[in-house]
Amino acid sequence: MSEISEMFKSMIDPIIKESIQKNIHSEMHETSVQTLPEFLTQDQASNYLGISKSALYAMTSKNEIAYHKKGRRNYFKKTDLRNWIESGRVRPLSEIREQMR
Repeated sequence: MSEISEMFKSMIDPIIKESIQKNIHSEMHETSVQTLPEFLTQDQASNYLGISKSALYAMTSKNEIAYHKKGRRNYFKKTDLRNWIESGRVRPLSEIREQMR
């Protein structure tokens, strides 16, 4: 290989490897979310929401988020978690203006 080809390869290889790793991670995350059971444990729910377990525990203690209690364990329904997230939707100004017409 010529010197220029070698230099080009050394610059491009890390970029390609990083791109492949990002795609693999993204696909794994999408698959893992899709394969989660209907009812999630505290660990699964905190991962699903992207928050810490202690933050989720605090929200359940204050009844800020829907959950099911069985024995000493809390379970979270994925649809309840999705609804909770969607309930915090902030409408854009254009939507508010359109509604006022």
